[in-house]
Amino acid sequence: MTLPQRRAVQSPEALIMAGSWPGDDVEKAVRTMLPYSTVVLSGGEIDRPVKDDVTGALKAPGPLDGPAHRRNWVVGVAGAVRQHLGLPIRYTDEGLKYWHFFARWPHWGGKLTADDVPELGYTAFAKEDWQVVRRVLDETGRTGTKFQVAIPTGYAIGVFSGPFVISEAFTQKLESEVRSMFTGPDALDPLRTVIQLDLPTEMVTFAMATPLFRRPFGEWVRKTLRRLVVVAPKGTSFALHLCWGDLHGSALPAWRSVKSMVQFTNILVKDWPAAWPLLYVIMPFVAGKRLAPLRAWHYRWLKRLRLPADTSLVAGILQKSQSRERAREVWATVRSQYAGRMAVGPECGCGRCTPDEALYVSEQGEDLRQAA
Repeated sequence: MTLPQRRAVQSPEALIMAGSWPGDDVEKAVRTMLPYSTVVLSGGEIDRPVKDDVTGALKAPGPLDGPAHRRNWVVGVAGAVRQHLGLPIRYTDEGLKYWHFFARWPHWGGKLTADDVPELGYTAFAKEDWQVVRRVLDETGRTGTKFQVAIPTGYAIGVFSGPFVISEAFTQKLESEVRSMFTGPDALDPLRTVIQLDLPTEMVTFAMATPLFRRPFGEWVRKTLRRLVVVAPKGTSFALHLCWGDLHGSALPAWRSVKSMVQFTNILVKDWPAAWPLLYVIMPFVAGKRLAPLRAWHYRWLKRLRLPADTSLVAGILQKSQSRERAREVWATVRSQYAGRMAVGPECGCGRCTPDEALYVSEQGEDLRQAA
């Protein structure tokens, strides 16, 4: 790409991280992220110590310790759910593979309700992180930056736990936890919060489904997401994070185009309720260790994307093994295919990167933002 061509490319509006930052302390992680995160800021991706049931001593959380194990919520939440339902745990953190989720007989939960599901912990962690993030933002005069809370869906927890264990009960539990985030003395401020709905299981299911099944499934997901949206106070912002999976740095399918992401997104954002602004949609053009393609042909379906006027498309193109020059080329290619508002970011959060890797990913984004 020549220098005149590079100058003609519109820079991203912002760098938006899809999740948390690595660190051993929430405030340290938040202050490290602060220079790069102008739109949203999440808490640190750390593992909270848990108490050993036998000795009472504090220890690092493992597969049965629930959402305290934040570096891999799949192991933490799904492990706690399987234990609660009396299902065996056959994996450890390091040994967990994608096929483990599907190499089991389905377990149906009958008439289990939200009261039968263990606490998922999203309310407690959100309120804990909010106290730190709010103080840091107020101290630095960054009151326009929103606090980011990322949660999965009931369908995702059901697939990871069962597979297909009573996703309705998990949806009810998530509704309760979202509602609780905004109540009590340490409640989140709706006008300063964005709830990011992570959709890896839904995205993969949609992409792998037959064309006849895609629309009915997408409509079902849309209705399920609306339930999580409307339980939050009006004025709370939301975001959608499409994902191909990031388990041990690997994604599930190797995609050829963004067709399925665009089709899925157009269904999800149809008639989005205006009282709950949709701030951004993250599309992962990186897929695990696969870098984003350079050819414009791969992104041609972005011309059919129909986001609300105030919603930004976040191009998930940043990757720790990618050069800055290549990041600029990818950005120019993606930008040429979409005329709406655009930001840039990685495909997923950097919580499982090293601090140096996370900084390099953010510096790639900052380099693109300052290019014009």
